[in-house]
Amino acid sequence: MNLLSVHEAQERILSHFKPVEAETLPLTVCAGRVLATDIISSDLPLFDNSLFRIAMGNAVPAVKAASTFVTATNNEDGVALVLERI
Repeated sequence: MNLLSVHEAQERILSHFKPVEAETLPLTVCAGRVLATDIISSDLPLFDNSLFRIAMGNAVPAVKAASTFVTATNNEDGVALVLERI
């Protein structure tokens, strides 16, 4: 039995997949999907127009302070935890 290098195994696995285009969707249909990159904002989001203001656990302190709820970080499935509560 010949073992593959990590690189060879990764190449074999990734050869079965192709990248998909980014798409914009309403929040209500996003459950079960994955963000391609973390969303980080150093300024306050549109909290003035929001009744329920959610901040990620890795948000900057000013955003957390202005929020009504702080969820877990992106790496801790913070978005999924919020969607489960909706």
